[in-house]
Amino acid sequence: MVKVLEDRYKLRIYAGYEPEFRIFRKEGFEESTRNKPGSQADTIIPPTPWTSGSDMLRYGHLSAYEFFVMDLDQYLQAAGIDIIEYLNENGSGEIETPLVPKFGIAAADTYFIFKHAVREIAKKHDMRVSFMTKPLVGELSTGCHFNHSLWDIERGKNVLFDSSASDNLSNLAHNWLGGLFEHMPALTALCSPTVNCYRRLHAGWAPGHMDWELDNRFVTVRLKNVGEDGTYLENRLSSSASCPYHVMAATLAAGMDGIERRLEPPSRGAYNPAKGAPIMKELPKTLKEAIDALKKDTILVDRLGNQFVDWFIRAKEFGDLKTLGQIDIKEESEEFLAQERYEYLEFI
Repeated sequence: MVKVLEDRYKLRIYAGYEPEFRIFRKEGFEESTRNKPGSQADTIIPPTPWTSGSDMLRYGHLSAYEFFVMDLDQYLQAAGIDIIEYLNENGSGEIETPLVPKFGIAAADTYFIFKHAVREIAKKHDMRVSFMTKPLVGELSTGCHFNHSLWDIERGKNVLFDSSASDNLSNLAHNWLGGLFEHMPALTALCSPTVNCYRRLHAGWAPGHMDWELDNRFVTVRLKNVGEDGTYLENRLSSSASCPYHVMAATLAAGMDGIERRLEPPSRGAYNPAKGAPIMKELPKTLKEAIDALKKDTILVDRLGNQFVDWFIRAKEFGDLKTLGQIDIKEESEEFLAQERYEYLEFI
């Protein structure tokens, strides 16, 4: 997809991921993964976060991670990976680490290396890391927003920006957005690829509808439009459990279809039922709904490759949905979360 964008459109994607993850204590983490499906509530041992409570406004909590962060940063810099900043998030043991953007596939490579480095270095400090979206009852989930812009290879210009437009967004930007929303139900399967991911969507601080707006933290696609260097899309659909390569490939496939067919996005604005009847379509509410949407999206399937999509769907249907498809994700119980942790906590 990256090569198609460069060869056909003479454009390069400039992208950066915003990984969120949780840090747990070694003992509680390992014990929690032994709770097999069918465990009774009184025998379930949830993993123990490294810090507890809502951490976002308690900067002192970062000191609890000081030696881990210093060690991690040293190794990442040696590998050519830069972190913009380390942040507390509003959950127990939850950390956010936005990555410095890069051109092309290097952005996805950076996140892939980062994800493995975090796990390995955490073990040196008797910590355990998981990118599972929602491992704990009563806690917020973790995401991985995908920021990206498009740059003309020959002119070195950001083609999403147009100073003459009332919203500073070019026609191409609108077409790119149109492609994302045209294929968003199918994109959801690749951006939120586990049963557990759908505990994040349609909940606080996470997307629930196909909406977009300028600099709004509650919509699915948030647009920044401050000058050429500061104009980009923040796609908030992606879960922390997503694969960076899948997210980038699906985004490029959908966006390029928008350019080719000159698609237009839905009307700008955040979903707000208080202002009248909702006009924005809902995102899929379960992994099965998202997989069904992907199956029906023949244009996206063709662009991504039938073989890849077929294997992805098989993995989901004979893996996630076979073992966890019966779970009601509207119910937040220790029994259900224990089953999901058994499948995901150590492996994501």
